Amino acid sequence: MPLPVDVSANLIKSLKVVQSIGDAVPHGGILKAVAGIGITILETAEKVRLNKEECADIARRAAEQIAALKRLEEDEEFSEDLSERLDRYHRVLEDISRAMKRIGSTPKRTGIFRATSVQEETKECLNKLNEAYQMYIFESSIAADNKLTTLANGMRSISLKLETEMCQNRRWDEPDEIRRISVDNMSFLNEISCIKKRGYTIRIGHARMVDPLGQQKAIIVRKFVTTDTCDDRARYAFDTEVELRRDLLDGVFARMLGISMASRRTKIIVIEAGTIVAYDHLQNLSGVEYFHEFLRIMCEFAVRCAQ
Repeated sequence: MPLPVDVSANLIKSLKVVQSIGDAVPHGGILKAVAGIGITILETAEKVRLNKEECADIARRAAEQIAALKRLEEDEEFSEDLSERLDRYHRVLEDISRAMKRIGSTPKRTGIFRATSVQEETKECLNKLNEAYQMYIFESSIAADNKLTTLANGMRSISLKLETEMCQNRRWDEPDEIRRISVDNMSFLNEISCIKKRGYTIRIGHARMVDPLGQQKAIIVRKFVTTDTCDDRARYAFDTEVELRRDLLDGVFARMLGISMASRRTKIIVIEAGTIVAYDHLQNLSGVEYFHEFLRIMCEFAVRCAQ
């Protein structure tokens, strides 16, 4: 059966909205053309004398998909890439329009083969419409991803430039500054272990951090929590580990990303989610053993670098 009058009127109204968007934006002629051919397809479906139901199915599918472009393009800049995507979609719609006119003029009561031919051509038109629309959505997703990648690369380039300028302002023998990470940028997850020391406690756990580009990054946090405010052991242990981790640059050690000061009682070392066993191994050794093991590891680093 043909499209109901109210359905056809609503679809035409939606397509005219898409046309108005094409009029309102610079270089929006191709969008206006896509909406225009959708209106033509709807009007053709109303005028055909044969196979009205098949033509109505094709016209409704085409019009609904074109009308959806209004939501897709409202927040997208009308770029050359977008024009090319719409142009490819427009060519498919032109083929569909011609095929629908052919279906609308082909009698199917002259034989079973003619009826089957009409059904197959209708199905082929519907499949072409779906494929063209899905390809348009897919290409739009790729375009959006490319824009985000370009934006991220630009932000990264600015960040690297600022870091370079900051390094140039330092003396050549002055070490790099340790990055300060806000607690607000971290989400604390499950705790791995809790080591109680005299005057303080070390709590090690999983967490996630939002980097400067807004991306989530898995991290390990080592919280130094003071239990005796009159004792400086927590501050000394924290400072000692920070300085030691500055030298642990081999791949077997988790790299320190920065530090965070949650409060006067809690200081945090933020490290990448990786191997933390090596450092804990050093912490379990006595003074002399610790010194010998640390020298051995540093010598191994030197040998690897020399190779």
